[in-house]
Amino acid sequence: MNRQGSRPNRPLGLLLLLSTAIQLFVTACERTDRKVPPHSPDIDRYVTFLTVGDRLAPVDYVLGLFDQADVVVLGERLHSETTQYDLVMDIISDPRFIEQVGNIFTEIGSISTEPGITRFLDAEGLTDAERDAWRMRIYRDFSREVLWGRFNYYDMLGRVYDLNQSLARERKIHLHPVDKPFRWEGMTREAYDREMSSTGDRDLRIAENVVNGLHAIAAAHGGTAKALVIMNFRHAFTHLVFPNGDTLHNATGYLMEMLPGQVRNVMINSVAIVGGTSDADIELGLVQDGRWDAAFEVTGDRPVGFDFDGSPFGMDGFDYFPFGTEGMTYADIFTGFIFYQPVSAHRLVEGVPGIVNDSFASELRRRMDIAASYYGTDEERETYLASRARVDTVSYETTARVPVPFRTAMDRWIGGPKR
Repeated sequence: MNRQGSRPNRPLGLLLLLSTAIQLFVTACERTDRKVPPHSPDIDRYVTFLTVGDRLAPVDYVLGLFDQADVVVLGERLHSETTQYDLVMDIISDPRFIEQVGNIFTEIGSISTEPGITRFLDAEGLTDAERDAWRMRIYRDFSREVLWGRFNYYDMLGRVYDLNQSLARERKIHLHPVDKPFRWEGMTREAYDREMSSTGDRDLRIAENVVNGLHAIAAAHGGTAKALVIMNFRHAFTHLVFPNGDTLHNATGYLMEMLPGQVRNVMINSVAIVGGTSDADIELGLVQDGRWDAAFEVTGDRPVGFDFDGSPFGMDGFDYFPFGTEGMTYADIFTGFIFYQPVSAHRLVEGVPGIVNDSFASELRRRMDIAASYYGTDEERETYLASRARVDTVSYETTARVPVPFRTAMDRWIGGPKR
């Protein structure tokens, strides 16, 4: 008698044929159920990957990575983009994160501000006015920039404070800024110039601050510390080794060296740099000429997270940062990818309501005088000051040049067979 009891043996080829037919039928049903619109064959491999089988939601994907490693790095979009911080809040509000992780390290924000942030997030029973005044004080001294004007982190400070009000003291979430030490109090023009000319080791110092912070947390509480780390753009990359042998060292690359096997890094869907030589003349476009965004659109723009390794996305050439990265793939640079909100829904918000009152306007003028070589003429400084006193919601198109409109780039791959 065989292992199937009294059932007769069947030819192996017939079983394989039957199994394949069933899989094809299931695949066809899944794709039919999801009503995938017509699209170019050039994006079919992405569409198939996204529609066949189950895909994890972004929160589940990120939290699953903590089963593999102690540190998960999220690759932030442009600093001022706000919807990505809704994703961050979804992650850190999850009971699994609260219980197992509890710490967020951020590239932005001087490490000098960490004690004040800790006291703020540990405080209890503040009124809304007290809460807002406290985080305003933190934000005014947050950075070596005369004012860090992006709304999203300021908003997150308040949202984390509110979350912590529902948590026991030992379960409260903590934010740890890890940029280099800096204080505006007592700053002079000469000291500022020295500070700005010594940023070459910034990525290394950021990584060291993360590692030292993790060690301090582990020593204080016992066991191993885990953390979500938010790094902007290239700081979330591994080290980039260019064809000529030169290396662009990035904070996450240093983390991977300092914590071997314990770091995973994840790209959040964004726009790519496609040209320009500085922030003043930057050009933006869609990753892979819009193929990825088109594939997500025809499959319903469902939020998902997945490893690049083993996916058609990971096999593509790395064009997110197209400066000397020929021959590199996305799987070479990042562990995984999250799609969260299509680019049409991304919002860039500059400014914090009420942050520039009369007294702080005087302080900003003092800071701009200290940083004179970076802030132009008196007229340009007043224009900057006025811009900091309001809140502006802008799009990618108003932030930089977009040689090919995003909609045009995506439509090339949607609507039927095209080449």
